[in-house]
Amino acid sequence: EKEVENLKDYVAIQECRYGGRYQYTFEIDEQCLDYKMPCMILQPMVENAILHGFGERQEPGTILIQSWADDSFLTVEITDDGAGIAPEQLDALRKRLCGTAAADTEHGVGLVNLKARLALLYEKNGRLEIDSEAGIGTTIRIIVPVGGEQV
Repeated sequence: EKEVENLKDYVAIQECRYGGRYQYTFEIDEQCLDYKMPCMILQPMVENAILHGFGERQEPGTILIQSWADDSFLTVEITDDGAGIAPEQLDALRKRLCGTAAADTEHGVGLVNLKARLALLYEKNGRLEIDSEAGIGTTIRIIVPVGGEQV
């Protein structure tokens, strides 16, 4: 619940800063508000949507923040209708996230750091997934175990 409150505060600041260039929708399952989530883990995902998804774009954009849970995992998903990521860049990003590519301090640092935090907290039980299509938008998903299973 606190992480969602912090994200709503961040979104409000960005709305003031960018003068309504973005619309945000929160679809948070009520039961998810009781689960533990590392602090400041959602904000970088929304920040990426703003900076990379809508960077040079003049027309309004939308960001959808969703969460749901089952008996084992809590999922939080951030989807934007921004620029998306070209297939070769998405492949390179996924390789950096999996640790199978050389570090790149110019691109993807925030997501690589986020993935590293999940690995430290949840070992292999926490996941960061990214789907994108150039010109369509990007979805970033965090999946963590429920029930206080942090390492």
